[in-house]
Amino acid sequence: QVESRQDYILVEPQLQRHGLALSEKALAMQTVLSVCLGPMENWKASLECQAQAGYNAIHFTPIQPTGESGSCYSLAGQNSIAPMFFKGKVTDPAQQLQQLEKTIKGLEKDLGLLSAMDIVLNHTAGDSEWLCDHPEAAYTLTNSPHL
Repeated sequence: QVESRQDYILVEPQLQRHGLALSEKALAMQTVLSVCLGPMENWKASLECQAQAGYNAIHFTPIQPTGESGSCYSLAGQNSIAPMFFKGKVTDPAQQLQQLEKTIKGLEKDLGLLSAMDIVLNHTAGDSEWLCDHPEAAYTLTNSPHL
């Protein structure tokens, strides 16, 4: 048993690969720029080399729509998946999440790759609709004069 300070929450990972326990010490993870993978239908073919090289997990950068900078860490839409990850016109959010789930499960089943994805809801692009509707949420000289 690990003791921690009272103001911390310690979450012990319980990783499984093909239904078998995987120690976090056995994790071999590579980060990929999600935008370089293209549509989700291409991910399996694009990640076969990593699986063959001995990686058993992939860390994906954010897949939400980006703002004017184009950085995957500057989000214009925190609650959606960028259209570039879908062939055709999959615009329904529920269908998008189903496609993502199918893709992630397929990577584990077919290539033995676990997945981790950055969720950076607090990284908002200056041109996001949300920030335009709620400018008080951004750092300004009024609410953050120390900056």
